Amino acid sequence: MAARSSLFALSLLAALPASAGTIRIADDLGGFLPDYAYRFSRMAMDGDRVVISGRCGSACTLALIYVPRNQLCAMPGAKFQFHQTSGPNGGPWLRRNYPPALVRWIDARGGLTAKVLTLEGAELRQFVRPCDTMVAGQ
Repeated sequence: MAARSSLFALSLLAALPASAGTIRIADDLGGFLPDYAYRFSRMAMDGDRVVISGRCGSACTLALIYVPRNQLCAMPGAKFQFHQTSGPNGGPWLRRNYPPALVRWIDARGGLTAKVLTLEGAELRQFVRPCDTMVAGQ
């Protein structure tokens, strides 16, 4: 199991650029929280610009925790989707680590439950800046 985890971590590391670049995330439904935490923290450390295009759901929303605001942008039509985690510890961890304004937004809509909450449009721009035309044209 440890060897398999190490191989997975190495494959993630190899997939990331060695220097700052632009990484597009399109229609990502999420997955295992620790994998996304690692991936986004590496992008942040490398100075990568992260462009969200389409849906960023579940664990993908960890971009809002790990990627600095000046490195994260959203294309028109982008949306973040939130729901309760499958494990007992995920929800409290997210509440402690999401930006406080985002926690208030989630709480105002009933909190993290089985119902999917979608953050998009003008509401999304409160948390993620729109991508400029330079990024949009790449």
